[in-house]
Amino acid sequence: MIKVGIAGAETQSAGELIRLLLGHPDIVLSAIESKSHSGLSVSVLHHGLFGEIPMIFSGSLNPASLDVVFLCDSASPLTFQELYSRFNMLRIIDLTDSLNANPESAGAVLGISELYRKPLVRGARAASIPAPVTVIALIALYPLASHMLLNDKLDIKVEAPADVCEPQILKQAASLIADRLEKLQPSFSHTVDISASPWEHPRALRLSFTLKCSLALEEIIRIYDNVYDDHNFTFIVGQPARPCDVAGTQKCLIALRKPNQNTLDVDVVADCRMRGGAGDAVHVMNLLFGLHEKVGLSLKVSDY
Repeated sequence: MIKVGIAGAETQSAGELIRLLLGHPDIVLSAIESKSHSGLSVSVLHHGLFGEIPMIFSGSLNPASLDVVFLCDSASPLTFQELYSRFNMLRIIDLTDSLNANPESAGAVLGISELYRKPLVRGARAASIPAPVTVIALIALYPLASHMLLNDKLDIKVEAPADVCEPQILKQAASLIADRLEKLQPSFSHTVDISASPWEHPRALRLSFTLKCSLALEEIIRIYDNVYDDHNFTFIVGQPARPCDVAGTQKCLIALRKPNQNTLDVDVVADCRMRGGAGDAVHVMNLLFGLHEKVGLSLKVSDY
């Protein structure tokens, strides 16, 4: 069994992570750290856990006794750099968004399996989970970038809960998306702009953009299908998805449409508490330990 510790476990993403891990057949939840809530029952802070978990928050955890640590809050006494340098056998999954400008320089892989599955399964020790908008945008854009089809400025529209589309978060997301696209498609040197409007649904994120593309819709769909045909959570659908199609799941549903011969509309819907959050963290853990991608992620989790 994989021994799991969660550091900074008072956050919303940590609560979602705990709910997922309780249903994971290959892990044992060994330590849940929150210095500010030390001694408090985990089920009191994170809803839906009464009768499911008898654990209390600890004021610290011992990484030497664990196989993997999830970092959920940058205020935790444990830091990525300390864990990575001191514990050579420990896997580290960082959800704090502190490394995402350049995770490779710290020894981590960007935790988007649709783009970086190979390094995650080939000996990586650590991964950094980007923010939801970054994850969903790169999944939607990756097939186009891999075929050199991004040739203009990108204006991305986002509908999401208010905490997901704060201006500073979106500014960082736009910078990271542009940087990654340049790596995926070296000819891409355009700006990425993100505009957002709050969405009342507490979990769903919708992302849409329009770009110039003269390929036939059938050819574009073939490109996306070829990229994602062996992935378990990203699917091409015939029409824009609804929040209820993704809420509580790891799914990313992409709708493609050509309003005219030279234009492509892309619409993506996903659960922003899973993608760019707890779901991607568990997904990455599965890959780091050689488990099937869908272990612990096959069914819906509790809604907020």
